[in-house]
This record gives sequence, structure tokens and C-alpha cells, in this order.
Amino acid sequence: MSGAVLVTGDNAVQSSVWIPEDGTLTSRWIPGTYTLRSDADVEGLHGPHSLGQAVLVAPEVDLSADRDVVLDASQAREVKVATPKPTAVVNSRIDIWRSFTSTEPEPDTGDVFDALFPSAAYDSLWALPTRNKVTKGSFVFSTRFHAEQTPLAVSYGGKRLDDALVQSGSKPLPDGTSRLDAVFAGNGSKADYAGLSARGKAAVVRSGDVVSADQAAAAAQAGTAMLLVVNQESGRLSDLWYGKPDFSTAGPVPVASLTLDEGEELIKAISTAGKKRVQLTVEAHPTPDYLYDLADYHIGAVPEDPSADTDPRDLARIDQDFAVPPGKHGLEKRDDYPPYEWPGTFSYRARKVIHLPFEREPVAPGPRTDWVSANGVRWQEFAALERWEMHADTMTYKPGSEQKDRWFGPI
Repeated sequence: MSGAVLVTGDNAVQSSVWIPEDGTLTSRWIPGTYTLRSDADVEGLHGPHSLGQAVLVAPEVDLSADRDVVLDASQAREVKVATPKPTAVVNSRIDIWRSFTSTEPEPDTGDVFDALFPSAAYDSLWALPTRNKVTKGSFVFSTRFHAEQTPLAVSYGGKRLDDALVQSGSKPLPDGTSRLDAVFAGNGSKADYAGLSARGKAAVVRSGDVVSADQAAAAAQAGTAMLLVVNQESGRLSDLWYGKPDFSTAGPVPVASLTLDEGEELIKAISTAGKKRVQLTVEAHPTPDYLYDLADYHIGAVPEDPSADTDPRDLARIDQDFAVPPGKHGLEKRDDYPPYEWPGTFSYRARKVIHLPFEREPVAPGPRTDWVSANGVRWQEFAALERWEMHADTMTYKPGSEQKDRWFGPI
């Protein structure tokens, strides 16, 4: 496996090396203590064409003599997000922070600070355990997940399509469960629907040959209830827009993508069904009734199990109420502040600005239940109503505690 490895030393070395296809490289460096890190695409959880992202780090390499450093992606462990209630990870972040001088993680002391924001193309994250804690300075491996009530679940014949992903610009599906007959409409062009009875059904098409806007328009003209686009490349389809040309207005039809392996299996089932029908069970929650904001800071090493702590005993509950006036649009987000960061909206290093927070997301009027990591994690919540912006104080929560928050309503 080839790829870039970033190298930082306690002797002011900041460099990178490229590992060739055979996976090995011999290089020479001045004596010192070094941190090496890389990331690699690996097979995900949903077939040979699914994608996972692996984070590989050797936080403390003492180069006082010749050394072999092995960054083996096959030994990486999945960073699981097993929430008590069903969810899908909407946003994620992995931090690698290292100081060669400070024995505790503190702001403004880091020699290494990498923040990785995996794209929606990846169905899973993986990390290589580092066994021993660093003995010189300090090191933190942090994970941050924003997981919402599963936006979309699709199944047929007892098989669940685990990687169904709502596409940008998609018209929202109605909340709840519906059953739709599925038809295969080729590449999704207008001509592919000729002679096809697609009205009120879910049309399954392949990506690639027809642009997304034309696929959505053809599906809407055919009267489909939903469009499922099978990605023809590895990973989840995550970089197309199915809405109006203004890139802010939803399109004419609900659209979700399927990965290549699961999608082609569905196409085969439709094509071989004959006079029988393939019926999809579609469960949609376009706005979540609940969510989880999870932050874990592993100090000293990457643990053997780097999974998010989702034990209910370690979480706090926040009962939210969003009083969004009719015709207005509300936005909201929650930021965490790791021990190596000052509270604020971004982190600054010389010649480098690292944006830690996730983007604000639309909120629906009414209640929502949030579970957040407790045990000393610092949180701050931000909201906006049109041009009116507001934020709460920076808070930490006790495990098992419950509290209430109300946004946009009268004081």
C-alpha cells in the first residue's frame, strides 16, 4: 500500500515521505524523537467496494539508532459508534495532537495538531492501536461524532441496505414507513423510463452517464416516489447535487444513493423477479427526534478499542425545544473543546488555521432529545434564526444528569 506519511520531530523537523507501492521505504533522519502519522483507504463494512478510512500513527519513535516503524492498516480497529438507539453518523472528526515538551495536553503547546474530517464516502473509521503510552511529552487521540436518528433505512426481502445515503438537494421523504415497488431504470435518463411503469414507485438507476440534475428531472417526470442511485465507484456517493440549480432549493424528488455491491444486488433482484415484484420498505426521519454528540479524548495512546463511549451511564440528557416561528429557518450546532484547545470557533497555529466545529444544521420546530458525552467534556451550543445568532455558555455535564433547553422562544 502506497501513501504519504507525515513526520514531525522534537528537533523542528516537519516533513513527509511517500511510501511506494511495495509498502516499504528506507530513509535517514537526524537523531531525535518523532511522530509519524498517515491515513489510508481500506475496505469498509458493506462489501468489497465500500470504503473505510484508517488512521495510522506512531506517536513516539526514539531515533537514537536504526529503527523499523510499521504502520499496518490490517491491524487497525474499527472506531464503532454503537448508540443505545438507532442512529447514523452524520459528522465525524479525528484529532491527532502531540507535544514533545508539555507533559499534559494544553492549548498553544502542540507540535502536531491534525484534524481529520472524513467525507460521507466512508462508511466506517478505523484506528491503529499504539499499545504503550508516550513517555516524552504528551499525546491525544480524539474522536468526535454527531449521530442522528437514522435518516433513511431501506430493506427488501429481509435484507437491509445499510448504506442508503440521502443525497444533497434531495426532496425530503415524509416521516414514517412506506412500502414502494422497485423498478430498474438504467442510467436514469428520460429515455430509460420509456415503456416503464414507474409512477408511485422507487426507481433504481446507475450513476455516471447521466448528470444528477437530469436524473432527478427524469424521475420526477416519470412520477416516481423515490430515486435510488447506485454508485459505480467505490464508497458512498457523496459529492453530487440533486436539487435546483441555485444549490439551495430541494429538487423535485427524494434521492438516496446505494453502494455498488448492495445496489447491483438490488438491480439483479429486480431484473430476475419476472412478474413478481420487489417491494422496498422505506423508513425515513428527515428531521431527528433524537441525536448523540460524542467526544472521547484518549490521552497517551490510541487504545485497543478506540470506539466511542456510548454507555448511557456516561452520557447526559438534554431535552431541547425549538420554537421556530412559522416561515422562519432555524440552525443549530454543538461544539466540543478538547483539553488542548481554548474555547472558541476555531484553532489557530502559525501559518495554519484548523476549523474544529461542524457546520450548523437546520432544526425543525418542536422537541428533540440530545445525549452528550459527560465526564468533563466541554460543550458549547450555537443557534441562529435568520440573522439573529445566539449561543449558550460553555458547559460540562454530569453523567446521568438531565436538563432542559429552549431556543428561539420568548424569555
